[in-house]
Amino acid sequence: MMKSRLLLLIMIGLMGAGCSQQAGGPQQLTWWQFWTSPDVRPVVTRMAADFEAKAAAKVQLGDLTWADGHEKIAIGLAASGGPDVIELGSDWVAEFAAGGRLLDLTPYLGGLRDSLLMWEPAEFAGGTYAVPWMLGTRVLFCNKSLLAQAGYPPEFVPRTWPELLDAARKVDALGNDIFGFASNSAERHRLYKKFLPFFWSAGGEVFGVDQASTQFSSSAGLRSLEFYLQLSDAGLIETQARLEEYFVAGKVGFVISGEWLVRRLRQDRPALQWEVAAMPADTVTGVGVSFVGGEYLVVNTQSANPALAMALLRHLTLPENDGKFAAATGSFTPVNRYSPLPLDSALAPVAAVFQQQLKVSRATPVHPDWVAVEEILERGLEQAIFKKLSAAEALAMIDRECGEVLQRRYGR
Repeated sequence: MMKSRLLLLIMIGLMGAGCSQQAGGPQQLTWWQFWTSPDVRPVVTRMAADFEAKAAAKVQLGDLTWADGHEKIAIGLAASGGPDVIELGSDWVAEFAAGGRLLDLTPYLGGLRDSLLMWEPAEFAGGTYAVPWMLGTRVLFCNKSLLAQAGYPPEFVPRTWPELLDAARKVDALGNDIFGFASNSAERHRLYKKFLPFFWSAGGEVFGVDQASTQFSSSAGLRSLEFYLQLSDAGLIETQARLEEYFVAGKVGFVISGEWLVRRLRQDRPALQWEVAAMPADTVTGVGVSFVGGEYLVVNTQSANPALAMALLRHLTLPENDGKFAAATGSFTPVNRYSPLPLDSALAPVAAVFQQQLKVSRATPVHPDWVAVEEILERGLEQAIFKKLSAAEALAMIDRECGEVLQRRYGR
């Protein structure tokens, strides 16, 4: 109850200049976004200021956090007014579109479809409800010094599941304060991103054809979860932030992470010997799929000026702005295919791995109940990781509970 009251008070503050249009003066927009770090927030502010000058408009920025941003957005969109433009995680678009809160941008997209990448998460029920703003995939970070101590040659990185598991076990055996694999514990919006790549690599599909059931109990689900549990047994189970701390400290052989870890390693531990590699392939399917997430920009159906809001979205995704944004965030995969991406030459091989992995990456399925499915999936995975359920029992529980959620939507 206290949390809800606090959120409402915060919402009142955020919505001080709710859905725009004040009498007199320049046209106004409100834009809620998640970038508050000193590296990125100034770039976002600069892009908003440039738009203000170009469009003779005023943009009021509101900051969100990933800890409770989803709840704030849900409250904001349910309220009368709310922001004009919102940054959403890629797997939230269908949920809010299905609730009738997002404007169908299809009539406004002329030209954008050719230049921006990964539209799939933006589309729902025949409409396009978002514009891609940022993409990010995940790769395997390898500690080369620990691999050398475990007897591997300098050129070695694991290419298959058995190679990864064998190397993780050998690194894990180096000492009590050394860990083979960094395994995610239960942490909202994190754990599923580590399991799904193995599930997809094994040939798994989350939903059945009718979208009314999940298929985690399939042979692909069992094989991938049993493999993930073996990896977890050969390493450390922690939150993503803690796992990355251990990797930066040189205590972990392998961690799955994104571009942000590259920046941190260069800043905090330049002497550490590390390398990135594509996600290892399942020897059964021969494929190593990764997760790709993204940030998407949407327009509130209650916006008083949707054309101006759409103009802001176009401005933010122009190649020159997208390039600056990618550089500020450390991304190697700009959303606009024509964006410039000046790179330190030492980073070129690293960037190439990310760019190649992006071609073999998948986003979460577009489904209005994804957030509920995600929560159930992570709870079930946690039960298996901490050995409260077997892999088969956990997967059965996940399918059963997801089925109850999905059948309510489809009236069965």
